[in-house]
Amino acid sequence: MAKSDDDLAALNSKLAVLLNLNAYIIAKGMTVAQGAPILKRLGLTASEIAAVFDSTPKAVNVRLAEAKKKETASAAKEIIGAALEAGVAPVVFDGWEADPAAYVDANFVSLESFRSHVDKLCAVGPKVPGKPTSSGKASDHSDADKTAELSVEEKAVFQKVGLGTEFVNIDNEAEARDAFNKAQAKKAAQK
Repeated sequence: MAKSDDDLAALNSKLAVLLNLNAYIIAKGMTVAQGAPILKRLGLTASEIAAVFDSTPKAVNVRLAEAKKKETASAAKEIIGAALEAGVAPVVFDGWEADPAAYVDANFVSLESFRSHVDKLCAVGPKVPGKPTSSGKASDHSDADKTAELSVEEKAVFQKVGLGTEFVNIDNEAEARDAFNKAQAKKAAQK
């Protein structure tokens, strides 16, 4: 080995010691479940994190997966809550309450793709009777008339997410389930 290679190896060794010392300081008093996500965000591998906690890489990976699931569930609840507040029909998120993280993982590539999907749904704007639409004006649709004329952009969003216009103006779970069952029956009749 050349002298410069020896110098680089010595420098790398010293930097590794400093990195480990900083990791120990950051994680002091924390459990693996608390410290592993922080150290992972700082760029440490599961093996390096395991050394800090005198654990195994497998145990660290389990704690990291649990932390990610908890973070996804919390974010999903926040995103869905905002969407429901914006007037998105509850049936769109059917089944999410049992395990929000599993709902997101089963239906979307990532939390960000879920967020993007919900943002598009919110962009359509509510068309619930008496509630303001995206233009800020109150909807003039009566409870008896559960259809609405959608703009070209709104129709594209509804088509992309697989919803028909029969879901417009739905403002409670019973109506959403009823519209869903009618849509399913209509599809079955067409086959």
